[in-house]
Amino acid sequence: MLGAGAARGFRVPSIAFGLVRRLQGPPRTTNSTPEVVVMHVKRDLVLGSTISALALACALAWAVPISTSSAKAQDQAQPQQQPDQGQAKSATFTGFIIKIGDDYVLHDWSGTLYKLDDPDRAKPFEGEAVKVTGQLDQQAMVIHVESIESTTA
Repeated sequence: MLGAGAARGFRVPSIAFGLVRRLQGPPRTTNSTPEVVVMHVKRDLVLGSTISALALACALAWAVPISTSSAKAQDQAQPQQQPDQGQAKSATFTGFIIKIGDDYVLHDWSGTLYKLDDPDRAKPFEGEAVKVTGQLDQQAMVIHVESIESTTA
């Protein structure tokens, strides 16, 4: 496990050799006292704990969404009330339309799925970001579509 220069007569240790040697621990000697062994065990435990803590911190940093984007998702998850036009239950939902089987579904920005009751109106907007206006049946999670308009420019 020596570097490329070993064939020419001089030794250049490679990075891998250093890592392997480091993992093997200190050279074995016959006069290792219990105090030295305990010191090496403590060093290894501290090093292992530090690496584990760093790995955990990195995993948490990548797994937790940024608070502003999660607040935005929560805001958009709530239906926006339309001005009262004689139908108090009419609301606006934003998200994108996907097809699941024969049904068209609104997938809002918070991840909630709403079935759309009018597949003919939803079909031209499949895969697009849209604003859907309609009445929500909360038990069935169905939006009774009044209008659909694209939000992409």
